[in-house]
Amino acid sequence: VVCFPHPQPHAVNRKKKVPFKYDELGAAFKGGTNPNAAFNGVMPLHTAVNMKDTAMCAFLVDWGADALERVDHTKRTALELAKERKLDKIARVFEDAEYRSKVLGILRAELDRTAERRVTVKRRKALFGAAFALFMAVVSTVCAYVSMRISPALEAWLGQYFPWFSEGE
Repeated sequence: VVCFPHPQPHAVNRKKKVPFKYDELGAAFKGGTNPNAAFNGVMPLHTAVNMKDTAMCAFLVDWGADALERVDHTKRTALELAKERKLDKIARVFEDAEYRSKVLGILRAELDRTAERRVTVKRRKALFGAAFALFMAVVSTVCAYVSMRISPALEAWLGQYFPWFSEGE
């Protein structure tokens, strides 16, 4: 069962929306979770309207959420709630399939870019780790060589335990 977040005034950041995990929601819907199911009396589509999240509204309707007939505890449909709050883009998502497809296309493109960024970050981290290990190996080798040439006593001592340190002479 997927738990949908309940909008709370202190939790909603108007400048940056709370990121939903669309891939996890899609997997839940594929697995049989009903997008019209209420969670603690709150409908997922009504929550998306309350959060003014046009993309989530389009996503839920695409998965079968009913914006025109399913009512919440106030006996309003998601479409009525959107119109009441003058959320024209969301109301258009509910009424216009072509516009909804456009919004979903933009959402898919953004999700693809986000996935590409994650892969790039992972590659950079892996490359940095390998480059750092190589750098440390070079530094260690140079330090050992310099120490050996500066201090013949160190070379003699190392030569007792590691014969290859004094083989060149």
